[in-house]
Amino acid sequence: MTHAHTHTGSAPFDDERMVAIIAAEAEAAGGLTPRAIARTCAALGWTDRTRVERIADLGSGPGVDACALATAFPAATVAAVDDAPAMRAATTRRAAAAGLAGRVEGVALSLDGDLAALGPLDLAWAALSLHHLRDVDATLRAIAARLRPGGGLCVLERHTPPRLRPADDLDRAGLWERVDDALSARDARDRASGHAHDDLDRLAGRVAAAGLDVVDAGVLEDTVTLPASPACALLVTRHVQAARRTVGDALAPADVAALDDPGAPARLGRAAATATATRLLVVAAPGREGGQGRSMSSMR
Repeated sequence: MTHAHTHTGSAPFDDERMVAIIAAEAEAAGGLTPRAIARTCAALGWTDRTRVERIADLGSGPGVDACALATAFPAATVAAVDDAPAMRAATTRRAAAAGLAGRVEGVALSLDGDLAALGPLDLAWAALSLHHLRDVDATLRAIAARLRPGGGLCVLERHTPPRLRPADDLDRAGLWERVDDALSARDARDRASGHAHDDLDRLAGRVAAAGLDVVDAGVLEDTVTLPASPACALLVTRHVQAARRTVGDALAPADVAALDDPGAPARLGRAAATATATRLLVVAAPGREGGQGRSMSSMR
């Protein structure tokens, strides 16, 4: 749920275990994608989605969003851009299973490099990918150069920490609420110290600095119930490991002992869970040639 797309530099992400993890995270937060698409269309004035012919999903991971985009825009082909071969192979399999094999293509390309090979785009989609880049501003300028007149960019980035609450509290009533509270407190400290990257004004300002006009910006949130499954178990395991690593010292010793119990993974693997994800949303259109784009402050 934290990273639906891959880092630049494919090595840590080029294996089937990471494919499974990122696919599970993306599917758990998948309810945000149609809402982001709807906001994008409304902000750009796209009443007829068949006008969109070419989309690039930038940092596509295993193709969850790429397939959703192809479904939402029935006349479009989607370039699923990722530099990890395992992710592109997963995209190919997912597209074929969804009947989208002729419209979703994996493209081997680093987002830190030259994007000219993508050609003109109606929509550039960057979900949980910009914060991994070496030079975000350079990539945003490269994306802006690819947009056709009337086209647009949708950026989605993590907002607050994801919340995942298994139905099994490991015999510690309120355990997952306390874990959430500790993670939220840590996030608040990061924000106060200026270490958080997920600031809406800052993100919109960077998009505007690339010469794009910001036409919508806000926060999306979605909560879903995940049935007990291998994918749910994988997410819960990752969540527990992250909580233990980052906020274990903020939890009561009895809570830590419950998380560390050797039988906990098997119990949690059989449990459903409630997952909440939040995203920052910035939608932008091509600005005036050679000029500074319009930011959120000029929208107010």
